[in-house]
Amino acid sequence: MGRAVLVVSALFFAWYLLFVVACVFARGLMGHRLAGHVNVALVFGILQFVATFVLARRYSRHSRETLDPSAAQVVADATAPERTGRRR
Repeated sequence: MGRAVLVVSALFFAWYLLFVVACVFARGLMGHRLAGHVNVALVFGILQFVATFVLARRYSRHSRETLDPSAAQVVADATAPERTGRRR
């Protein structure tokens, strides 16, 4: 999972940088109207929000399914009385 997170994060960051660079240096492309008052820049911006929410949702699901049970086990192990009968 760690490698996949790095790859997806890198791709998302590269896409964001592409958006920023295109807004600065490719104004003609970003200003191109697709339909009515909707241009390429607006679509890219909205897709950034969509991608952010999708990534947050996927991480939330991963955390709930993988990390939360592990954390609960650590807490249970830390708060359980020692089984050896010795005290610290």
